Amino acid sequence: MKTMIRGAAVALAAVGLTAATALPSTSAPSDESRRVYYGAIAMNTRTLDVGYINDYGSSSLAKQYALNRCKKNTQYSSNDGYCKNIVAVRNGCAAVAVKYDSKNRPVRYGYGTDFAKWPAVREAQRQAQGSSSAGTVKTRIYLCTTRYY
Repeated sequence: MKTMIRGAAVALAAVGLTAATALPSTSAPSDESRRVYYGAIAMNTRTLDVGYINDYGSSSLAKQYALNRCKKNTQYSSNDGYCKNIVAVRNGCAAVAVKYDSKNRPVRYGYGTDFAKWPAVREAQRQAQGSSSAGTVKTRIYLCTTRYY
């Protein structure tokens, strides 16, 4: 009888060890999840062509890449001088919105940043709207970098 109980205890202990090793780790996040990610949006203020990048390693390189993409995306090279860095973000979301007048011409733009997409979009739309309620505001672009929680 004692041998049976000891055998069962050893089997249960082995199962307990297996179950304990299968549990998820509660240790600190890995270095990969702590990484800093940058994103940037550049826009041609005349043609509204955009260039963007997200999950880049540095802010300055992200801004430069977005600016180069904006210039590349602009149809006519005579207009690529109107490309400007609008917004950059670190581990979060950014958005750019444009306000159009009654003849569908762009008259103003705004940008927003936040940890989440919708607050960034709402801020961009609010800035683009300005103090006048006339005109239509449309979100031109948004991006979200990889974020850790």
